[in-house]
Amino acid sequence: GQQQQQEQAGDSADQQQGEEQQGDDAADEKAQQQESAEQQQAESAPREQQQDELDKTIAEAQQQDLERDQAMEQWLRRVPDDPSGLLRQKFRYQSQQRQQQGNRKDDETYW
Repeated sequence: GQQQQQEQAGDSADQQQGEEQQGDDAADEKAQQQESAEQQQAESAPREQQQDELDKTIAEAQQQDLERDQAMEQWLRRVPDDPSGLLRQKFRYQSQQRQQQGNRKDDETYW
């Protein structure tokens, strides 16, 4: 009976040691995971900062494009838009050209 108790105590101690070993392994694994997570965060922090800077640069460029487009539209609005006046000037110019040609070539008849 005593031998059985000693064997059981030995088995119990072995079992306890095994559990402690498993606990140590789990703790080591957890520590490695935590280290890995911290490393990833440390690596991703500069990437996030670079991405933020890139986003900021893009936003500034878009703002400049918008301002340039608005300035161009304002400048174009200052140009007078008078199609009828342009046609009148064209006809006046063509008429003057014909009169000048007519004065030079009296012998030709235009139909």
